[in-house]
Amino acid sequence: MVAMWKFDHINWFETQLKHKYKEKSELNEKSAIICNCYVCNQPTVCTTIASMRVRASQKKKQAKYQPICKSCQQKRTWTNPNFRKKQSIAQSKAMKKVWENDGYRKNQTTKHSKISKELWEDLEYKKKVAKGVAQAHQNIDGYTDKVVQALHSADDKRRKNLDVKRQSPDYKRKLQNAAKANWANPKYKAKMDAIHASLEYRTKLSKASKKLWENPKYAKKVMANQHSKLEDHLAAVLSDSGITYKQQYHIGHWPFDFMIPHSPKNILIEVQGDYWHGTKVDYNRSRDQAKATYIDRYCSNEYELHTIWEHEFLTPQRIIDKIETMFGFANIVDFKFSNCVVKTTNANDANLFFSKYHYIASGGRQGRNIGTFLNGELVACARFCTPTRAESATRLGLNQNEVAELTRFAIKSGYNKKNFASWCLSRCEKFLYDKKCCLTFADSTYGHVGTIYKATNWLYDGTINPDYFYIDHEGYVMHKRTLWGHAKKMSMSESRYCEDFGYIKKWGKEKYRFIKWLNK
Repeated sequence: MVAMWKFDHINWFETQLKHKYKEKSELNEKSAIICNCYVCNQPTVCTTIASMRVRASQKKKQAKYQPICKSCQQKRTWTNPNFRKKQSIAQSKAMKKVWENDGYRKNQTTKHSKISKELWEDLEYKKKVAKGVAQAHQNIDGYTDKVVQALHSADDKRRKNLDVKRQSPDYKRKLQNAAKANWANPKYKAKMDAIHASLEYRTKLSKASKKLWENPKYAKKVMANQHSKLEDHLAAVLSDSGITYKQQYHIGHWPFDFMIPHSPKNILIEVQGDYWHGTKVDYNRSRDQAKATYIDRYCSNEYELHTIWEHEFLTPQRIIDKIETMFGFANIVDFKFSNCVVKTTNANDANLFFSKYHYIASGGRQGRNIGTFLNGELVACARFCTPTRAESATRLGLNQNEVAELTRFAIKSGYNKKNFASWCLSRCEKFLYDKKCCLTFADSTYGHVGTIYKATNWLYDGTINPDYFYIDHEGYVMHKRTLWGHAKKMSMSESRYCEDFGYIKKWGKEKYRFIKWLNK
């Protein structure tokens, strides 16, 4: 017989009844026994003597094993807050994964729709619901009307009293004198400065601002007039390409910079600054990721989201290529040269044009801007400046003011017809009536070998030593001055900027110098 006196909660009666033992002497280590749960004291735990010994030996005090039933064990487990939290997270993830299955969602929708139809086919149910809704509306409307009337009357009285009081000159003078006296007091000023600089005050302002921005109407009203320079730049490129778009387009509670109607999916474009949406500001990065997740999860059948970064605008051809890739076409405009008008244009329009269509993405030095217009639209532009080096003119036997250097020339995307560049340049000469010679350079690094200059009778005048440039992993080239200027704007060195945005420094090819004598 096995000694059982060390183990509590053994129910010998239930054990003998279920397993049909006649004597206790029949029990051995592997004999099955019935124990009472030490919590609910019900004979629900089935185990063996050996199992009880092992579990008792695992306790600090011998022979103190307390059997517990599954129901009580689950209740004790679920009283643990950490366990409930883990289970809640696990179940939430499981349900999300299940609901991502299109078949499951369709089955559930069909099931609930069927149940709802069956209920509404019952006339008594429809009458009961309609009666309850009508009664609820009646009660709510009556109570709401009373509250609104009371509030309006109280507000009207308060406004009238305040208006009368504020219109009084004595009241205005009193407020002004009190404010001046307070701010003239160093203690008051120090106190207010401390309050404004405190974390509690800034947190309070932040919460109030976030609460305002949670209101879609407020956000839409404010954002309607908020456009960055990058957004204006892209809007101009889209307009020039004849693409219809909507700015600050809202989907759900998220605003997007551009929405372009398109088939089979509408195109959303977000224009992101390198600093505010890069690695510097975690809040904006997490917000951008949340917007992308929202579109991917709930609107992917209707919308396609694209992002254009600030540094990508520094290579105008990249923006044009991106737009053409989104739409799967390249705009090619057919026109006659005779319909074009060549005339001078202002610096602002020329700078915007060069930022969109010149490979350096900037207008550079100011000078004389000569544009080519088609139906009133600027489609090509050239900028002539005085040479920065006196040597450029003296080597030709001229003064600096007698030489015009062609520093920028660009044609709008889709208008670069054969011989159009040569046609434009040849007609720019009449606007250089006070110059004796034109000077320009063709950078072979960017594939420019001076073809358009040769076509308009410019003369080859030697080569310039090669200089370095920057190129990214997609093969887009960025001028060294453009990269340096943008890196300086972001308080970064050139090397750090290249490391963060994936640019590689390379040495380019030689430049070809061309000149053309005027009025000869």
